Amino acid sequence: MQMANTIETEIFLKLFIVLFLLIMENCFFQSKVKRLNYEGLHLAKKGKHDEGIKILTQALELNCNSEDALLHRGICYSIKRDYEKAVDDYNRCLSLNPESGRYYYNRGHLKECIGDTKAALKDYQHAIKYNSDNYLYYNYYGRLLASIDSTAAALPFLNVAIEYNAFDRSNVKEEILMLKNRCEEKRNMIKRYE
Repeated sequence: MQMANTIETEIFLKLFIVLFLLIMENCFFQSKVKRLNYEGLHLAKKGKHDEGIKILTQALELNCNSEDALLHRGICYSIKRDYEKAVDDYNRCLSLNPESGRYYYNRGHLKECIGDTKAALKDYQHAIKYNSDNYLYYNYYGRLLASIDSTAAALPFLNVAIEYNAFDRSNVKEEILMLKNRCEEKRNMIKRYE
């Protein structure tokens, strides 16, 4: 009986040690991924995008599901105008977390930059849907709507942007006033031709 308890205790201790080592290894890799992500982001902020991409890729080699590393590398690719790789990274972010407004916003902004207005509008809509308290999402969506002559549709989104961000109020208010005037001018032109 005592021998059985000793064997069970020995097995339990071995399993505990293996589990402890696995947990420690995982913590080591996660902290290394975080350190590499921070380092890559720091390099990117200094304008060293190629170096940042290299470091962020190393982080992804350790953890291919690091959303932060994917997002930051995608931003670096966007800045370098390597749009295909940037979209790939944003798509991977969205496959890992399909309800992140931040990832839809970044992909939408990229789509807007390359002239894919329809896709950009759709991504901005998703960004607002999943994170409705970020003024940037409303601001970019409203401004893009206004740029395609959907000024009446743009105004409510720009008004929400103003409500959320006191610092950008004067700029957005001026833009709203300009859009309202443009709407009024269009209405007057239509009346003249009726």
